[in-house]
Amino acid sequence: MKSAFEHIYTVVRQIPRGRVASYGQVAALAGNPRWSRVVGYAMHVAGELDGAPCHRVVKMSGGLSEAFKVGVSGENLQRFMLEDEGVGFLPDGRVDMENFRWEGSLMGEKAKKASDYFLGGRYCSQAVLGAFCEKYGVDAETAFRISCGLNSGCRCADICGAVSGAILVIGLKYGDSQGVCNSKTEEFIASFRDKNGSVICRDILGCDIATPEGKEEFVRGNLFNTICADMVVSAAQILEDSGY
Repeated sequence: MKSAFEHIYTVVRQIPRGRVASYGQVAALAGNPRWSRVVGYAMHVAGELDGAPCHRVVKMSGGLSEAFKVGVSGENLQRFMLEDEGVGFLPDGRVDMENFRWEGSLMGEKAKKASDYFLGGRYCSQAVLGAFCEKYGVDAETAFRISCGLNSGCRCADICGAVSGAILVIGLKYGDSQGVCNSKTEEFIASFRDKNGSVICRDILGCDIATPEGKEEFVRGNLFNTICADMVVSAAQILEDSGY
């Protein structure tokens, strides 16, 4: 049985880039509206391995945490991280909740499966293809082998691995017709670009992980558990919403 913290982290992992949720909102989605204080403590003690973007959880008023992480008086850091993701603030320093509050719609079954694969150690490309493959007659282990080399922008910070994994899913469904497959691929790319600004790994991350400097920035910024995790969910959710 999941602990309260596990339920909370599951919800927080679903808050998309560029959006925030309140402690009470997370508590309700985690199964107990009275867990607001528990949510606050869970955010305070979360480690990188929990994979939860805790900076996206704020007070109901839009106010930021006075202790964003253990041992850190993190209000300014939290604001920096949110602004870096495009979240807007009011003149008094609170998050503009009217425009940037997450609506709280939990991810679909396939998107959740992709997220679990990714946070369980699979590459972005593997996670997305693995979440859908069995529907089209391909077992997960075969899918993982097929998509293994597509991670990290095909190992050169080019096309996002989550996008590559999604395109393989499209091929499984529509690959018998080149014209239809091409059209569906273009539709997916347009949707992903509209939601995330680009389909190119280095542009999405803001650093080039094909270089030593970019790899250092990637690790330092914990981008695996934030941006990369978001892209896996985004790609899988677009597919799921499109009927894959």
